Amino acid sequence: MTSNTTEIPYHFLPYVRIQYDWQLAYKQDSDNCWVAYQKDLKNTIHGSVHSTKIDENNFKFESDYGFKLTPNKENKNNIKVENDKYSIEIYAPEKQLKVSGGKKRITSMGVSHLGELGVYGSTDGTLEVFETGDGQIRRKLDGHVGDIDLAMFFPSGRVILSGSSDSRLKIWDAIEGTCASTLVGHIGGITSASLIDRGRNLVSCSRDGTSKLWDIPTSSIISNLTKLSRPINDSFIASSLLDSIPTTTTTTTTTTTTTTTNTNNNNNNNNNNNNNNNNNNNNNNNDNNNNKIDEREVGTDGKTLIIAAEEGFLQAIDLRSKNMISQMNVVQSGEKSSTRSVAFNACHVHKNYIIGGDHNGSIYFWDKRNLNSPFCRLQFTNSPIHHIKANSSNSKIANSIWVTSGDGCCFLLDLDKNQIITSLSGIDTDVVTSFNIVGNQAYLTSRDSIIRCYNNLLNI
Repeated sequence: MTSNTTEIPYHFLPYVRIQYDWQLAYKQDSDNCWVAYQKDLKNTIHGSVHSTKIDENNFKFESDYGFKLTPNKENKNNIKVENDKYSIEIYAPEKQLKVSGGKKRITSMGVSHLGELGVYGSTDGTLEVFETGDGQIRRKLDGHVGDIDLAMFFPSGRVILSGSSDSRLKIWDAIEGTCASTLVGHIGGITSASLIDRGRNLVSCSRDGTSKLWDIPTSSIISNLTKLSRPINDSFIASSLLDSIPTTTTTTTTTTTTTTTNTNNNNNNNNNNNNNNNNNNNNNNNDNNNNKIDEREVGTDGKTLIIAAEEGFLQAIDLRSKNMISQMNVVQSGEKSSTRSVAFNACHVHKNYIIGGDHNGSIYFWDKRNLNSPFCRLQFTNSPIHHIKANSSNSKIANSIWVTSGDGCCFLLDLDKNQIITSLSGIDTDVVTSFNIVGNQAYLTSRDSIIRCYNNLLNI
């Protein structure tokens, strides 16, 4: 087993934020709000904005300290902000749906693939199915105890999966409002779940450190995939990833250097095609070595599970063999591989990249052909990264991802330019609890009772 030391190219992503309710300027003859340009983690330019109503259809926005604001005349929820050769499109919510008269705190939310129905979970253990057009409640789903940290639709748009701090998952009929089955097996709160194809099988992750492969028709566990000592915070299932992953074993120590290396030029930072496959089977049950395929498995062939661990690494697991393919570590200079304590909260697979977001605001990129070490680290905040999501499949900016953070940011990152190009405003420095994107619409929630709905986004 060899040991390599690799420097990770680092790139800070500048961005502009504006007061969360800036669009209220359109309802007054004149108004003031703040704007800020974050040049790096230590330097911020703060400015003030004064708006003036010219006529019924035109408003003028003026600012100081080099800020230039250009409102979209066709969409008053969109404004372009520029400073120091940097520009960003900022969107305010087109509408805000306040649920249960503002009495509930939303902890999770999902939207059907056509965008006509949504479901949110709250701190009181209930879910509500609603129409995204007007917020009308269609069904109330009772059965959980404690926070609902997972709420999502199956591809059919008629079935809902929920997971709670009560350690149970439930399958619901979204139209009738009935619970079809309850999945019992975890001993800690549910943090994440990923469907396999149409959802005959799914993988769940929990604060108990386990991930489990389930058969939905029989409500039974097919396999216990992992057993870690601390929570698993997120999961993602990728197809065709195994074709690109090599199978040799290497331990890598990585350090960080500042550079403007583009994520597309990652091959310059990959010295070899070795994997970090330390202790491949430590987290797998003994029966995972059995190559016999369970008859309840459907669609696991060629699928890879990526998990984001509280212990400070990502893991890639072959869903068919149940073996760990690689453990992706990040070790700072002078540290031992076992000492990293920064949790990974989010994970995603995009094109050739495996991406992880950690508790300190760093976003790490691995080339799936070389999981030995990250080839790039991006950052725009010191707050935890909570979500990494794909952009719309119809996007004009194909090489892009959405990222949310614990300080209320929701940004679209252009990975060709290493630049934040779009921001969704409306949350005032609080954590983003859910983010959904359907077509050119987006839905955002925080720890309040408001569902923020965005429409006609230009870059998606």
